[in-house]
Amino acid sequence: MIQKGLSLLFVFLSGIGLNLTPCVYPLIPITISYFGARAGQIKGKPHVHAFAYITGIALTNSLLALLATLTGSMLGSALQKPYVVMSISALLFVLALSLFGYWELRIPTKLGYIIGRELSGYKGSFFIGLCFGVFAAPCAGPFIVGLMLYVAKQADPVTGFLYFLALSLGMGLPIGVLATFSSMINKLPSSGEWMLWIKRLFAWVLVFMAVYMLRPVLEERLEKYLLSATLFVCGIDLGFISKNKLGSFKKIVGIFLILLAVYLTAFHSYHKQKLVWLPYRESLIEKAKVNNRPVLIDFYAEWCLSCAQIEKTLFQNPEIVNMCRKFVLIKVDLTKESPAQKRLLKRFDIKGLPTIVLITRKGTILLEGEIRPQLFLRKLREILKQYPASDLSYLLFQNLLS
Repeated sequence: MIQKGLSLLFVFLSGIGLNLTPCVYPLIPITISYFGARAGQIKGKPHVHAFAYITGIALTNSLLALLATLTGSMLGSALQKPYVVMSISALLFVLALSLFGYWELRIPTKLGYIIGRELSGYKGSFFIGLCFGVFAAPCAGPFIVGLMLYVAKQADPVTGFLYFLALSLGMGLPIGVLATFSSMINKLPSSGEWMLWIKRLFAWVLVFMAVYMLRPVLEERLEKYLLSATLFVCGIDLGFISKNKLGSFKKIVGIFLILLAVYLTAFHSYHKQKLVWLPYRESLIEKAKVNNRPVLIDFYAEWCLSCAQIEKTLFQNPEIVNMCRKFVLIKVDLTKESPAQKRLLKRFDIKGLPTIVLITRKGTILLEGEIRPQLFLRKLREILKQYPASDLSYLLFQNLLS
Protein backbone atom coordinates (compact mmCIF):
# COMPACT_ATOMS: atom_id res chain seq x y z
CA MET A 1 0.00 0.00 0.00
CA ILE A 2 2.83 2.42 0.89
CA GLN A 3 4.63 1.53 -2.34
CA LYS A 4 1.50 2.22 -4.40
CA GLY A 5 0.98 5.53 -2.58
CA LEU A 6 4.55 6.60 -3.37
CA SER A 7 4.06 5.56 -7.01
CA LEU A 8 0.89 7.67 -7.24
CA LEU A 9 2.72 10.63 -5.67
CA PHE A 10 5.53 10.25 -8.21
CA VAL A 11 3.02 10.18 -11.10
CA PHE A 12 1.21 13.24 -9.68
CA LEU A 13 4.49 15.18 -9.38
CA SER A 14 5.39 14.05 -12.90
CA GLY A 15 2.12 15.56 -14.11
CA ILE A 16 3.07 18.86 -12.49
CA GLY A 17 6.54 18.57 -13.97
CA LEU A 18 5.17 18.14 -17.49
CA ASN A 19 3.89 21.72 -17.24
CA LEU A 20 7.52 22.86 -16.94
CA THR A 21 8.68 21.29 -20.22
CA PRO A 22 9.43 23.61 -23.17
CA CYS A 23 6.48 22.24 -25.19
CA VAL A 24 3.90 23.06 -22.51
CA TYR A 25 5.18 25.94 -20.39
CA PRO A 26 4.93 28.61 -23.12
CA LEU A 27 1.31 27.51 -23.71
CA ILE A 28 0.25 28.32 -20.14
CA PRO A 29 -0.53 32.04 -20.78
CA ILE A 30 -2.36 31.06 -23.99
CA THR A 31 -4.36 28.43 -22.16
CA ILE A 32 -5.25 30.84 -19.38
CA SER A 33 -6.51 33.29 -22.00
CA TYR A 34 -9.09 30.71 -23.07
CA PHE A 35 -10.43 30.85 -19.54
CA GLY A 36 -11.14 34.57 -19.99
CA ALA A 37 -8.20 35.66 -17.82
CA ARG A 38 -6.63 37.81 -20.54
CA ALA A 39 -6.12 41.47 -19.60
CA GLY A 40 -8.11 41.01 -16.41
CA GLN A 41 -11.39 40.40 -18.29
CA ILE A 42 -12.95 37.25 -16.83
CA LYS A 43 -15.73 35.68 -18.91
CA GLY A 44 -17.68 33.28 -16.77
CA LYS A 45 -16.54 31.87 -13.47
CA PRO A 46 -12.80 31.10 -13.50
CA HIS A 47 -13.06 28.13 -11.14
CA VAL A 48 -15.68 26.54 -13.42
CA HIS A 49 -13.34 26.98 -16.39
CA ALA A 50 -10.57 25.38 -14.35
CA PHE A 51 -12.80 22.47 -13.35
CA ALA A 52 -13.88 21.94 -16.98
CA TYR A 53 -10.24 21.96 -18.11
CA ILE A 54 -9.09 19.42 -15.48
CA THR A 55 -12.14 17.24 -16.23
CA GLY A 56 -11.17 17.21 -19.91
CA ILE A 57 -7.63 16.06 -19.08
CA ALA A 58 -8.96 13.44 -16.64
CA LEU A 59 -11.41 12.04 -19.21
CA THR A 60 -8.74 11.67 -21.89
CA ASN A 61 -6.28 10.04 -19.53
CA SER A 62 -8.93 7.74 -18.03
CA LEU A 63 -9.70 6.45 -21.52
CA LEU A 64 -5.97 5.91 -22.06
CA ALA A 65 -5.80 3.99 -18.76
CA LEU A 66 -8.77 1.82 -19.76
CA LEU A 67 -7.21 1.11 -23.16
CA ALA A 68 -3.88 0.26 -21.56
CA THR A 69 -5.29 -2.12 -18.96
CA LEU A 70 -7.59 -3.87 -21.45
CA THR A 71 -4.66 -4.26 -23.80
CA GLY A 72 -2.60 -5.70 -20.96
CA SER A 73 -5.35 -8.20 -20.15
CA MET A 74 -5.71 -9.24 -23.79
CA LEU A 75 -1.98 -9.70 -24.22
CA GLY A 76 -1.97 -11.98 -21.20
CA SER A 77 0.67 -14.62 -21.73
CA ALA A 78 2.29 -12.55 -24.51
CA LEU A 79 3.59 -10.15 -21.84
CA GLN A 80 5.28 -13.14 -20.23
CA LYS A 81 7.48 -13.74 -23.28
CA PRO A 82 11.01 -12.26 -23.20
CA TYR A 83 10.87 -10.81 -26.72
CA VAL A 84 7.66 -8.88 -25.89
CA VAL A 85 9.18 -7.44 -22.72
CA MET A 86 12.36 -6.46 -24.59
CA SER A 87 10.30 -4.88 -27.38
CA ILE A 88 8.35 -2.74 -24.90
CA SER A 89 11.60 -1.74 -23.21
CA ALA A 90 13.06 -0.77 -26.60
CA LEU A 91 9.94 1.31 -27.40
CA LEU A 92 10.29 3.18 -24.09
CA PHE A 93 13.91 3.92 -24.98
CA VAL A 94 12.87 5.22 -28.41
CA LEU A 95 10.31 7.49 -26.71
CA ALA A 96 13.09 8.73 -24.43
CA LEU A 97 15.12 9.64 -27.51
CA SER A 98 12.24 11.93 -28.51
CA LEU A 99 12.63 13.87 -25.27
CA PHE A 100 16.42 13.91 -25.75
CA GLY A 101 15.71 15.75 -29.02
CA TYR A 102 16.67 13.09 -31.58
CA TRP A 103 13.16 13.05 -33.10
CA GLU A 104 9.91 14.91 -32.50
CA LEU A 105 6.17 14.27 -32.43
CA ARG A 106 4.19 16.83 -34.42
CA ILE A 107 0.46 17.67 -34.51
CA PRO A 108 -1.45 18.56 -37.67
CA THR A 109 -1.38 22.34 -38.27
CA LYS A 110 -5.08 22.44 -39.20
CA LEU A 111 -6.12 20.84 -35.91
CA GLY A 112 -4.18 23.41 -33.91
CA TYR A 113 -5.69 26.24 -35.97
CA ILE A 114 -9.29 25.01 -35.57
CA ILE A 115 -8.91 24.56 -31.81
CA GLY A 116 -7.28 27.97 -31.43
CA ARG A 117 -9.92 29.82 -33.45
CA GLU A 118 -13.24 28.12 -32.73
CA LEU A 119 -13.35 27.32 -29.03
CA SER A 120 -14.77 29.54 -26.28
CA GLY A 121 -16.69 29.30 -23.02
CA TYR A 122 -16.83 26.38 -20.63
CA LYS A 123 -17.12 23.93 -23.54
CA GLY A 124 -13.89 25.33 -24.94
CA SER A 125 -12.10 24.90 -21.61
CA PHE A 126 -13.26 21.29 -21.46
CA PHE A 127 -12.17 20.62 -25.04
CA ILE A 128 -8.75 22.18 -24.49
CA GLY A 129 -8.25 19.87 -21.52
CA LEU A 130 -9.45 16.99 -23.68
CA CYS A 131 -6.85 17.85 -26.32
CA PHE A 132 -4.03 18.67 -23.90
CA GLY A 133 -2.18 15.53 -24.98
CA VAL A 134 -2.26 16.83 -28.56
CA PHE A 135 -0.93 20.26 -27.60
CA ALA A 136 1.78 18.76 -25.41
CA ALA A 137 2.58 15.78 -27.65
CA PRO A 138 6.26 16.59 -28.28
CA CYS A 139 7.07 16.59 -24.53
CA ALA A 140 4.17 14.95 -22.68
CA GLY A 141 3.29 12.38 -25.35
CA PRO A 142 6.32 10.09 -24.89
CA PHE A 143 5.89 10.09 -21.10
CA ILE A 144 2.14 9.33 -21.37
CA VAL A 145 2.76 6.49 -23.85
CA GLY A 146 5.46 5.14 -21.54
CA LEU A 147 3.03 5.18 -18.61
CA MET A 148 0.44 3.41 -20.79
CA LEU A 149 2.93 0.62 -21.50
CA TYR A 150 3.72 0.29 -17.79
CA VAL A 151 0.02 0.19 -16.86
CA ALA A 152 -0.67 -2.33 -19.64
CA LYS A 153 1.83 -4.71 -18.04
CA GLN A 154 0.02 -4.43 -14.70
CA ALA A 155 -3.31 -5.34 -16.41
CA ASP A 156 -5.19 -3.90 -13.42
CA PRO A 157 -7.94 -1.39 -14.37
CA VAL A 158 -8.09 0.15 -10.88
CA THR A 159 -4.34 0.75 -10.76
CA GLY A 160 -4.39 2.14 -14.29
CA PHE A 161 -7.23 4.51 -13.48
CA LEU A 162 -5.53 5.77 -10.31
CA TYR A 163 -2.20 6.35 -12.08
CA PHE A 164 -3.77 8.36 -14.90
CA LEU A 165 -6.07 10.23 -12.51
CA ALA A 166 -3.00 11.28 -10.50
CA LEU A 167 -1.27 12.32 -13.74
CA SER A 168 -4.36 14.30 -14.82
CA LEU A 169 -4.55 16.17 -11.52
CA GLY A 170 -0.85 16.95 -11.68
CA MET A 171 -1.11 18.23 -15.26
CA GLY A 172 -4.29 20.22 -14.75
CA LEU A 173 -4.01 21.58 -11.21
CA PRO A 174 -1.36 24.30 -11.80
CA ILE A 175 -3.23 25.73 -14.80
CA GLY A 176 -6.53 25.42 -12.93
CA VAL A 177 -5.14 27.42 -10.01
CA LEU A 178 -3.72 30.06 -12.37
CA ALA A 179 -7.05 30.28 -14.15
CA THR A 180 -8.85 30.87 -10.86
CA PHE A 181 -6.33 33.42 -9.62
CA SER A 182 -5.45 34.93 -12.99
CA SER A 183 -3.23 37.67 -11.56
CA MET A 184 -0.70 35.00 -10.59
CA ILE A 185 0.14 34.45 -14.27
CA ASN A 186 2.35 37.55 -14.22
CA LYS A 187 4.48 36.04 -11.48
CA LEU A 188 5.54 33.02 -13.54
CA PRO A 189 9.26 32.92 -14.40
CA SER A 190 10.10 33.49 -18.04
CA SER A 191 10.78 30.61 -20.39
CA GLY A 192 14.40 29.63 -20.71
CA GLU A 193 17.05 26.92 -20.82
CA TRP A 194 15.93 25.53 -17.45
CA MET A 195 12.93 23.95 -19.22
CA LEU A 196 15.25 21.95 -21.48
CA TRP A 197 16.75 20.43 -18.32
CA ILE A 198 13.25 19.45 -17.13
CA LYS A 199 12.58 17.84 -20.52
CA ARG A 200 15.84 15.92 -20.27
CA LEU A 201 14.91 14.78 -16.77
CA PHE A 202 11.71 13.21 -18.15
CA ALA A 203 13.76 11.53 -20.85
CA TRP A 204 15.80 9.82 -18.14
CA VAL A 205 12.59 8.80 -16.35
CA LEU A 206 11.62 6.92 -19.52
CA VAL A 207 15.06 5.31 -19.66
CA PHE A 208 14.61 4.07 -16.09
CA MET A 209 11.16 2.72 -17.03
CA ALA A 210 12.82 0.85 -19.92
CA VAL A 211 15.37 -0.66 -17.52
CA TYR A 212 12.59 -1.56 -15.06
CA MET A 213 10.71 -3.45 -17.79
CA LEU A 214 13.81 -5.59 -18.38
CA ARG A 215 14.05 -6.76 -14.77
CA PRO A 216 12.31 -10.13 -15.25
CA VAL A 217 14.66 -11.18 -18.08
CA LEU A 218 17.88 -10.12 -16.36
CA GLU A 219 20.01 -12.03 -13.89
CA GLU A 220 19.90 -10.28 -10.52
CA ARG A 221 23.51 -9.09 -10.51
CA LEU A 222 23.25 -7.78 -14.09
CA GLU A 223 20.02 -6.01 -13.16
CA LYS A 224 21.76 -4.18 -10.32
CA TYR A 225 24.75 -3.18 -12.48
CA LEU A 226 22.51 -1.94 -15.30
CA LEU A 227 20.52 0.21 -12.87
CA SER A 228 23.73 1.58 -11.34
CA ALA A 229 25.20 2.37 -14.76
CA THR A 230 21.99 4.17 -15.77
CA LEU A 231 22.04 6.23 -12.57
CA PHE A 232 25.71 7.10 -13.09
CA VAL A 233 25.27 8.26 -16.70
CA CYS A 234 22.08 10.13 -15.74
CA GLY A 235 23.97 11.96 -12.98
CA ILE A 236 26.81 12.93 -15.34
CA ASP A 237 24.36 14.14 -18.00
CA LEU A 238 21.95 16.08 -15.78
CA GLY A 239 24.62 17.44 -13.46
CA PHE A 240 27.49 18.36 -15.76
CA ILE A 241 26.82 17.86 -19.49
CA SER A 242 23.40 19.47 -20.09
CA LYS A 243 23.77 23.19 -20.77
CA ASN A 244 21.51 25.49 -18.75
CA LYS A 245 21.65 28.15 -16.06
CA LEU A 246 20.57 26.03 -13.08
CA GLY A 247 24.07 26.30 -11.65
CA SER A 248 24.68 24.51 -8.37
CA PHE A 249 21.21 22.92 -8.27
CA LYS A 250 21.86 20.66 -11.25
CA LYS A 251 25.32 19.78 -9.88
CA ILE A 252 23.78 18.73 -6.56
CA VAL A 253 21.28 16.51 -8.41
CA GLY A 254 24.07 15.04 -10.54
CA ILE A 255 26.36 14.32 -7.58
CA PHE A 256 23.47 12.70 -5.66
CA LEU A 257 22.69 10.35 -8.57
CA ILE A 258 26.38 9.46 -9.01
CA LEU A 259 26.80 8.68 -5.30
CA LEU A 260 23.61 6.58 -5.38
CA ALA A 261 25.02 4.61 -8.33
CA VAL A 262 28.30 4.02 -6.47
CA TYR A 263 26.40 2.90 -3.35
CA LEU A 264 24.31 0.38 -5.30
CA THR A 265 27.41 -1.04 -6.97
CA ALA A 266 29.86 -1.12 -4.07
CA PHE A 267 27.89 -1.35 -0.84
CA HIS A 268 24.45 -2.76 -1.57
CA SER A 269 25.11 -6.49 -1.51
CA TYR A 270 22.27 -8.95 -1.65
CA HIS A 271 22.79 -12.28 0.09
CA LYS A 272 20.60 -15.00 -1.30
CA GLN A 273 18.97 -17.36 1.13
CA LYS A 274 18.05 -20.53 -0.67
CA LEU A 275 15.04 -22.68 0.11
CA VAL A 276 14.94 -26.42 -0.45
CA TRP A 277 12.10 -27.35 -2.80
CA LEU A 278 10.67 -30.81 -3.38
CA PRO A 279 9.03 -32.12 -6.57
CA TYR A 280 5.29 -32.74 -6.28
CA ARG A 281 4.19 -36.07 -4.83
CA GLU A 282 0.81 -36.77 -3.29
CA SER A 283 2.52 -38.56 -0.41
CA LEU A 284 4.21 -35.29 0.61
CA ILE A 285 0.87 -33.65 1.28
CA GLU A 286 -0.35 -36.65 3.25
CA LYS A 287 2.81 -36.71 5.38
CA ALA A 288 2.49 -32.97 5.98
CA LYS A 289 -1.04 -33.47 7.32
CA VAL A 290 0.12 -36.27 9.61
CA ASN A 291 3.00 -34.15 10.90
CA ASN A 292 0.79 -31.07 11.29
CA ARG A 293 2.64 -28.92 8.75
CA PRO A 294 1.27 -26.38 6.24
CA VAL A 295 2.14 -26.88 2.55
CA LEU A 296 3.27 -24.28 0.02
CA ILE A 297 3.14 -25.24 -3.68
CA ASP A 298 4.71 -22.93 -6.25
CA PHE A 299 3.42 -23.45 -9.81
CA TYR A 300 5.87 -22.03 -12.35
CA ALA A 301 7.24 -22.41 -15.88
CA GLU A 302 10.54 -21.45 -17.47
CA TRP A 303 8.75 -19.18 -19.98
CA CYS A 304 6.88 -17.32 -17.20
CA LEU A 305 8.73 -14.05 -16.52
CA SER A 306 6.46 -13.16 -13.60
CA CYS A 307 7.41 -16.46 -11.98
CA ALA A 308 11.07 -15.47 -12.17
CA GLN A 309 10.20 -12.09 -10.67
CA ILE A 310 8.36 -13.76 -7.78
CA GLU A 311 11.43 -15.92 -7.17
CA LYS A 312 13.39 -12.69 -6.64
CA THR A 313 10.87 -10.62 -4.69
CA LEU A 314 9.42 -13.38 -2.49
CA PHE A 315 11.65 -16.41 -2.19
CA GLN A 316 14.87 -14.43 -1.70
CA ASN A 317 13.36 -12.07 0.87
CA PRO A 318 15.03 -12.96 4.22
CA GLU A 319 11.86 -12.55 6.30
CA ILE A 320 9.79 -14.61 3.87
CA VAL A 321 12.51 -17.28 3.67
CA ASN A 322 12.46 -17.71 7.46
CA MET A 323 8.68 -18.17 7.46
CA CYS A 324 8.66 -20.49 4.45
CA ARG A 325 11.01 -22.85 6.27
CA LYS A 326 8.07 -23.81 8.47
CA PHE A 327 6.16 -25.06 5.40
CA VAL A 328 6.53 -28.13 3.25
CA LEU A 329 7.84 -26.54 0.05
CA ILE A 330 6.86 -28.04 -3.31
CA LYS A 331 7.53 -26.77 -6.85
CA VAL A 332 5.49 -27.80 -9.88
CA ASP A 333 7.17 -27.17 -13.25
CA LEU A 334 4.59 -26.51 -15.98
CA THR A 335 7.08 -25.73 -18.74
CA LYS A 336 6.06 -28.86 -20.66
CA GLU A 337 2.50 -30.12 -20.57
CA SER A 338 1.65 -33.64 -19.45
CA PRO A 339 -1.56 -35.48 -18.44
CA ALA A 340 -0.42 -35.52 -14.80
CA GLN A 341 0.04 -31.74 -14.85
CA LYS A 342 -3.42 -31.20 -16.34
CA ARG A 343 -4.97 -33.25 -13.55
CA LEU A 344 -3.03 -31.19 -11.01
CA LEU A 345 -4.18 -27.91 -12.60
CA LYS A 346 -7.78 -29.10 -12.49
CA ARG A 347 -7.50 -30.27 -8.90
CA PHE A 348 -6.22 -26.92 -7.61
CA ASP A 349 -8.21 -24.82 -10.12
CA ILE A 350 -5.08 -23.18 -11.56
CA LYS A 351 -6.06 -20.67 -14.27
CA GLY A 352 -2.68 -19.08 -15.00
CA LEU A 353 0.86 -18.44 -13.82
CA PRO A 354 2.33 -17.56 -11.46
CA THR A 355 0.17 -19.23 -8.79
CA ILE A 356 1.01 -20.21 -5.23
CA VAL A 357 -1.17 -22.73 -3.39
CA LEU A 358 -1.18 -22.77 0.41
CA ILE A 359 -2.67 -25.87 2.02
CA THR A 360 -3.57 -25.38 5.69
CA ARG A 361 -5.63 -27.18 8.31
CA LYS A 362 -8.47 -24.72 7.53
CA GLY A 363 -8.45 -25.21 3.76
CA THR A 364 -6.66 -24.22 0.55
CA ILE A 365 -5.64 -20.67 -0.42
CA LEU A 366 -4.75 -19.60 -3.98
CA LEU A 367 -2.52 -16.57 -4.60
CA GLU A 368 -2.35 -15.60 -8.27
CA GLY A 369 -0.34 -13.08 -10.27
CA GLU A 370 2.53 -10.88 -9.07
CA ILE A 371 2.16 -11.08 -5.29
CA ARG A 372 3.39 -8.23 -3.12
CA PRO A 373 5.87 -9.26 -0.38
CA GLN A 374 3.86 -7.57 2.39
CA LEU A 375 0.65 -9.34 1.35
CA PHE A 376 2.49 -12.66 1.20
CA LEU A 377 4.02 -12.13 4.64
CA ARG A 378 0.60 -11.36 6.10
CA LYS A 379 -0.84 -14.56 4.63
CA LEU A 380 2.05 -16.63 5.97
CA ARG A 381 1.66 -15.16 9.47
CA GLU A 382 -2.08 -15.88 9.47
CA ILE A 383 -1.44 -19.49 8.48
CA LEU A 384 1.35 -20.09 10.99
CA LYS A 385 -0.93 -18.93 13.81
CA GLN A 386 -2.95 -22.10 13.18
CA TYR A 387 0.03 -24.30 14.08
CA PRO A 388 1.76 -24.75 17.45
CA ALA A 389 5.48 -24.08 17.76
CA SER A 390 7.57 -27.15 17.04
CA ASP A 391 11.12 -28.14 17.85
CA LEU A 392 11.37 -30.15 14.63
CA SER A 393 13.83 -28.38 12.35
CA TYR A 394 12.93 -27.45 8.80
CA LEU A 395 15.79 -29.36 7.16
CA LEU A 396 15.22 -32.53 9.18
CA PHE A 397 11.55 -32.51 8.26
CA GLN A 398 12.32 -31.96 4.57
CA ASN A 399 14.82 -34.86 4.64
CA LEU A 400 12.21 -37.16 6.19
CA LEU A 401 9.74 -36.23 3.45
CA SER A 402 12.22 -36.74 0.64
